[in-house]
Amino acid sequence: MSKRRKRKTGSWQLLKLSSFAQKEREDCELYEQFFRVISFHIPLRILSVILFFQKEEYVRKPGSLVALYRVSEGTDAPVTDFLERYEAYYTVLKKEGYL
Repeated sequence: MSKRRKRKTGSWQLLKLSSFAQKEREDCELYEQFFRVISFHIPLRILSVILFFQKEEYVRKPGSLVALYRVSEGTDAPVTDFLERYEAYYTVLKKEGYL
């Protein structure tokens, strides 16, 4: 009789969320450098979301990354503008009590 390997439940969801978080952290670093070069003052609301990703606060606050992912992928057309996307992230994080 062959041994069956037990599958991890939810592994594809974790992979999807971790790749989402990695992409957002990379975007944070890129745009932070970009704003520094052009001397653009980053609004505090946007900066708080950037720090949320860079300090990996979503690890300590269960459900926050899922809420952000839903905002990111929940629309028909993804929001490509960095400031608009992070403003939406801030609204959800504040509404759900993660900030």
